[in-house]
Amino acid sequence: STVISHITDTNGLSFTQRTSYTSTSFPVTLWTYYAVARSALRSDRITVIPDQCCFTVWGMQVLAISGVDTSIVSNRVTSTPSAVSCPGPGCGSCHADYNLNPGTCSAAIQATAYDFVIAATSINDAPTCGGYLSSPAAYQAPPGFTRMTSQNSRFELDYTIAATSPANVVFDCNGTDATAILLEAIPASTHE
Repeated sequence: STVISHITDTNGLSFTQRTSYTSTSFPVTLWTYYAVARSALRSDRITVIPDQCCFTVWGMQVLAISGVDTSIVSNRVTSTPSAVSCPGPGCGSCHADYNLNPGTCSAAIQATAYDFVIAATSINDAPTCGGYLSSPAAYQAPPGFTRMTSQNSRFELDYTIAATSPANVVFDCNGTDATAILLEAIPASTHE
């Protein structure tokens, strides 16, 4: 097991760890970090350095989000991340099967209207949430979410905008070997 030693940034941003979640069903950890830029960045390069030699990061995604209420991004009382280990009692049981697309792995988070909700999913060398595109059981994308990226059958990132306040936002991942799901609700600067 390893941890992130530090993060470097060519524009001098200072990253703070917000979440670290290690699955209880598979040896994988999901981390989230944030930094606040006071002005728009161009050609920024971010480097993640693990604390051990030869450690492989299965997936990494950097998001630049405008209009965030930075006064409460780090406030765990008003915006608490949600994480589950899959398969498991808090998540459900899902796995990749071309013919069946069996089971749903789920995670939920409380959000307010206009919150930007991110779902980070660790996947054990299988298709994205939704299963195989050509499956006779039919592809089932996570309802209400849009995929931002999926990397090497190991990691997926999806998002949605909470429509109501309060909102119980549920992320359903079908037809794959999800090992952990982490949800974050990033508050908007105004709730109009």
